[in-house]
Amino acid sequence: MSETQLKQLQADKARLPERINVAGLSDYRSFNAIDNEGKNLFDFVTSSVWNVRRQLLD
Repeated sequence: MSETQLKQLQADKARLPERINVAGLSDYRSFNAIDNEGKNLFDFVTSSVWNVRRQLLD
């Protein structure tokens, strides 16, 4: 890739919006909603481990 192509791609990227607001779109099936399932599972496991650790120390 040449340096001019790289500069052109960087300029194109700079013109893109930082975030896309899908609230006003009528058909936004191409955008995936971010789910918290993984975070919730991690929080559950972490709290379970800490609770077991606390019970073992008591």
